[in-house]
Amino acid sequence: MMRGSHHSAVLCLIIGLCGTAGLFGAGSPDVDLDQLRRECELFENILNTSLRQNMQNPLFIAEKVRGAYLEGYGVTFTYTVNLNRSMILFPKSTQAGRSAGGNEPDLGKTVQLLRRCAAEVLSQYGSGFRQLPGRHKISIIAHVLSRSVDPNVQSGHVLVVTASRDDLGQLQKAKINAEEFKKRIVYLEY
Repeated sequence: MMRGSHHSAVLCLIIGLCGTAGLFGAGSPDVDLDQLRRECELFENILNTSLRQNMQNPLFIAEKVRGAYLEGYGVTFTYTVNLNRSMILFPKSTQAGRSAGGNEPDLGKTVQLLRRCAAEVLSQYGSGFRQLPGRHKISIIAHVLSRSVDPNVQSGHVLVVTASRDDLGQLQKAKINAEEFKKRIVYLEY
């Protein structure tokens, strides 16, 4: 008798654990990581091209865009813009030009340009992540480095531009227009 109740208790425990597995994500749909990597690489190339076309000086782009998938969140794309990179690479020529023409890059204008560029790329190409669930997000993170007139003072700025897969789906199905989509984008700056 004891043996039969022991087996039934173990069976109940196994059934109970299997039933709760879905609560902890075991029942969530799998993401094809190879396909997602290809989608990320395509989006990286598109964003890199957009940045090169829109930046005042292509030397400002310190590194190419890099994408990563975060389970439960979505995908993120990160890059760095160094507004003083041409001065670092060519110190004598830019120092002379700077003193004569006052060609100091404007941090505020650059951040606004990066905001518009990210919103445009998200609205036109963000729906390419077909296998991401609706609650997932696509974030573009720009680290903007700028040195003030004093070469010993370094300042940085971070811009995060985030759209949800749900909003991208509504844009793709023409339930909202591009302007409405851009209003739903979340911008964070610090």
